[in-house]
Amino acid sequence: MNLQTRCSSCGKFIYFKERAVDRFALARKLGVKVELNCDYCNKTHAYPVNNINARPAKYLIILRTVIFAVGTPASIFVVIFWAGSLNSVRAFEALACFVIVPYLLYEAIKSHQEQRVNYFNAKQYG
Repeated sequence: MNLQTRCSSCGKFIYFKERAVDRFALARKLGVKVELNCDYCNKTHAYPVNNINARPAKYLIILRTVIFAVGTPASIFVVIFWAGSLNSVRAFEALACFVIVPYLLYEAIKSHQEQRVNYFNAKQYG
């Protein structure tokens, strides 16, 4: 999960990655105060776990967007391509439902990521 906090010296965001479900797990891994180095002012400070927030991972945002942007036109193409060879209206309806799959994948990834971020940010340590 991507985590962030603000530098106490310059005020810029410090980003780092750590596998933690919530702040309790983060405190077990890294301690109650996390030592982080700011890339802008090059100062190291100890930040309390409660001042660290989760944010969505960029690669999952890109992944779900690519799935939606490529999958939807591809599935529409498949439906149009196979529609001429279908003799039944029910078969065409079943094939047309195939268009919804990329959108459902997009929403599943999005909602899962939002739940993880909200769960991490809602729990306070201590």
